[in-house]
Amino acid sequence: MSKYTSDPEVVWKHEIELDDIIEVELPISAEVLLFSKQGSSFYLWEKHKVRHNNDRMPSTLIILGTGHQSPDEWQLGKHLGTIQDSFFVWHLFEVYDQRGNMS
Repeated sequence: MSKYTSDPEVVWKHEIELDDIIEVELPISAEVLLFSKQGSSFYLWEKHKVRHNNDRMPSTLIILGTGHQSPDEWQLGKHLGTIQDSFFVWHLFEVYDQRGNMS
């Protein structure tokens, strides 16, 4: 059996504003690979199935500094990465609403 698939994937880079709450549209099969700083900007790298290039869904992400509390209306989900930026450390998470629905 071959290890290769006929369902190719691609890696895309998205610039992320260093803001508390981030709204981003990602392809439906996106899997976050890295959250990092490049030059003076912050980016999220993700891979997804090429067939989903145009099939996107809105995602809500949150950036928290170390020691900062998440807002009451959001529940932290999967940790997507951490960046050390000079003496600041930023953590990127998926977030869920109070009912546990991914935003």
